[in-house]
Amino acid sequence: MIEIKNLNKFYGEKQILKNINLTIEDGEIIGIIGESGAGKSTLLNCLNRLEDFEEGSVLIDGKEIKYLNYNQLKGIRKNIGMIFQGFSLINRKSIYKNIAMPMECWGYKPDEIDMKILEVSKLVGLEDKLKCKPKELSGGQKQRVAIARALTQNPKILLCDECTSALDPANTKSILNLLKSLREKLNITIVIVTHEMSVIQNICDRVAIIKDGKLVQVEQVDKAFINKSEYLKELLGEQNIEADENYENIIISSLYNENNKDIIYQLNKHIKSKYIIKAAEFINTSKGRIFKYNIDLSEDDLETVIEYLDRNNINYFHIDRGEE
Repeated sequence: MIEIKNLNKFYGEKQILKNINLTIEDGEIIGIIGESGAGKSTLLNCLNRLEDFEEGSVLIDGKEIKYLNYNQLKGIRKNIGMIFQGFSLINRKSIYKNIAMPMECWGYKPDEIDMKILEVSKLVGLEDKLKCKPKELSGGQKQRVAIARALTQNPKILLCDECTSALDPANTKSILNLLKSLREKLNITIVIVTHEMSVIQNICDRVAIIKDGKLVQVEQVDKAFINKSEYLKELLGEQNIEADENYENIIISSLYNENNKDIIYQLNKHIKSKYIIKAAEFINTSKGRIFKYNIDLSEDDLETVIEYLDRNNINYFHIDRGEE
């Protein structure tokens, strides 16, 4: 478990992180998003003390890392793998040698290195590339090398800093599938900093949003996209659709399931007057497929529709015009 408590980070007089509080459970995949300069990567670097912090605490499995000396910190870092956007491979070395570097630094025996490289290269699907040089690999394969290298110490935690930002969509999907597979096989905790909303939707259990150094939202991914906060809408570049004063407006959003798969057909049975579907959205997340409809309808139909939605446990949002 990772526990972040009242974390504050400064660069000189400028405060970068402002009273961050967050608990990350074992085996969880959490995504950290925010605008450029919000403090995402700085927070990630504080989790293994690549960057020190002035105030607050970070506990890894109950152990405070702020005051650890060099040797104590080495022991903690052995359990924390890290993957960067730029792969950080040495071009003159073979893939085997790139993966072996952490084990050589820790003084592993050659036969131990051989055994471990065979194991992790199979996990990432690169067992046939060990004699190659990085220049012979695609971007996705290079990132697999970086993941294999991070796995050599049997880490409990994997920190990923924009690990798919340099990849095309096909390789991004492949790396995300690999990370999900590693979580299932190794029960590893994965913390991902990204600006790609598709990464959050497809792999993460929870999303944490940072704005101006503050943690402004932490929520299950499906719930975050069913009821989008203003922070999330801002990151998505979405604007609220203005309601027509002649209609009542209702936004219907939920995880797709057997009870609501025919929702438009069912609504047709309850709506007697004209209605307008102003927007429709379908989002795939790690928890399932989410649908969202923005509908204008008459005041006479509103009560009947709300009764139907309540009866079927379908989430909706309606602004009472009397409260506007």
